[in-house]
Amino acid sequence: MGFATVALAIASAATTVNLYQDATVNGVKLPAGEYRMEVKDNTVVLQHGKHKAEAPISRENTSKNRQTALKFDREGSDMSLREIRVGGSSERLILTDTNAKTDLQKPAGAQ
Repeated sequence: MGFATVALAIASAATTVNLYQDATVNGVKLPAGEYRMEVKDNTVVLQHGKHKAEAPISRENTSKNRQTALKFDREGSDMSLREIRVGGSSERLILTDTNAKTDLQKPAGAQ
C-alpha cells in the first residue's frame, strides 16, 4: 500500500475541510468536495449534503500543525483517509477503518 499526503484548505475555524479527490472513510465512499468536520468523543464525522461518513479515531499530540493536511492509504485505485492534522492545533486524528478486512476475516462460505 502506498501512502500519500494532501494539503487542504480550511474554510472556517477548522470545522470545514476540502477533499480534493474522492476518498473512502471507514468503508464509505465520499466524492470530492467541502465537508463539515465534527469530532465527537472518539469519532470524527464528515458530512456534505447527503454524503456522510463516521470513523472512530485515536488522538496523538504532535508539534503544532502549520496547515491542515489529510493522509491517505492507496488501496488499488481507492484512497482511504487515515489521518487528519488540523492547522493551528497540536493534535492529529488517526482514523480506524472498522470495515477493513484482515487476514482473519474471510467472506462467508470461504474455507
